[in-house]
Parts: sequence; C-alpha cells; structure tokens
Amino acid sequence: MGPEGTFTQEAALKHFGHGVSPLDCGTVDEIFHQVETENAQYGVVPIENSSNGVIGTSLDMLYSHDLSICGEVEIEVAHHLMMQDQSKEIKVIYAHQQALDQCHRWLANHYPNTELRPVASNALGARMVKDEPNAAAIASKVALNIYGLQRVAKNIEDNAGNVTRFIVIGKDTVPKGINDKTSLLVVTKHVSGALFDLLEPFKENKINLLQLARHPIPGVKWEYLFFIDIEGHKDDANVKDAISKVESRVSKLEILGSYPVAVL
Repeated sequence: MGPEGTFTQEAALKHFGHGVSPLDCGTVDEIFHQVETENAQYGVVPIENSSNGVIGTSLDMLYSHDLSICGEVEIEVAHHLMMQDQSKEIKVIYAHQQALDQCHRWLANHYPNTELRPVASNALGARMVKDEPNAAAIASKVALNIYGLQRVAKNIEDNAGNVTRFIVIGKDTVPKGINDKTSLLVVTKHVSGALFDLLEPFKENKINLLQLARHPIPGVKWEYLFFIDIEGHKDDANVKDAISKVESRVSKLEILGSYPVAVL
C-alpha cells in the first residue's frame, strides 16, 4: 500500500529488509493483482488489528484469489495527527477508515465538529495535506518525517498497544519450522451442529485455535465463511488429521498456508 510512509511499507521492510524493490499499490485489490500476474513476487496486506479485528477487504481477496499466505508481520501502530502548519485551524482530517476507527474517541473529544474524510491510506492523507493549509492527517511518525509536516498530537489511538498483523501473500509453499501457524478458510453446511462439527477435530487433535472469525461471503447474501488460524504446520500429523476430518464435514475448506509465527 502506497505512497511511501504507510504501515504496510513498514511491515514489508521489517519482513524483507531494505534489499527489495518495492512496488506501491493504491488498494489491497491491486496488491493481489500484482502478485497473481507475477508483476510482484510477494505482496503485503493487513489482515487483522488488535482493536478492530479482521480486515474484510483482505479476507475477500483471499477468498477470491488463488494465492497463499507465506508469512506474517506484526507492527505496533501509533497514530499521529499532523499538518502543514499547526497554527492553522483544522477543517478536515484525512486518514484511512481503519485509522479513523482506531482514533474515534480521541477525535470525538478533540475535534467533534471537524469533517473526517477517509482516504486510501494514511500516507496518502499525509501527502495531501502538504498542499492544504487547513487540513490535517492521521499517519505514522515515518510519514510525518517523509512529508515534512508538523505534529499536532501524538499517540492518539484509543487503545494503547494497538497492533496490526500483516500477511505476506505469494505462490510459494513454506516448509516446516520450529513455531508455525496455519490459516484456513472454511464454509460450513447449513445443518444443526455445523460449528461444533467444524471445531471438534481440532480439540480431538489437541490443536490450539488462534483465530476464529466469521465474515460474509462476497456476493452471497446471508452466507458466511470462517477465517481460522491454528497452531502447527499443515504437514504435522495431527494438523493433517484434523483438516482431513473437517474437510469431510464442511462445504468448503481451503488451506491458505502454513508459515512462521510473527515476532513483534
């Protein structure tokens, strides 16, 4: 996600280092497209926030594209309010919708009558306010420095310790490691006890569920999928057994990938 200065860029550099050739994309959809068409080897997209939960757009793309999760990165998110000249009145605040949600209470207390305008990324908002004297943006400290803005307030997120989890998408299969996680997409049948049938094999195989999130299936009214993270690698014997049993009980099961657990 671009332009320069986004948390997604920070996650990409944390995972791959500075020896990569980054390609800025305007949307999550575009990131998936670039990887699927092999214009990029990997993509980095947000999948979950400790305050807001799973990112629906990324789940929609995982459901509709044949790409794997090859890794994950966790970034501690600190939001800063910034503008060209902090002596000016703020009439509009730009930020990604996720950032506006994560700073909702702070904004309601400090700028209750100011227009909040969602944009594609926080860094884009920061770049925009360089040319708007009565506009401010919510973005990272990195964006503050890149775009030469003045900080109005720091750490304005409502919940301290706010962390966003990013996934690395690609076409590779990751071999077993020491501390792995496996992600699944599951669509259950419309029968009594369907959720119990889904969960029971994991309990029988003593597998810890790290994530169980329900999300609407794109384009299908009142139909839902489950995004599931479990401990272990898909090649572990107990994980294989559990997935095999679950697959026989549900309408659809897709292994998104096994990969090392992120270190914050």
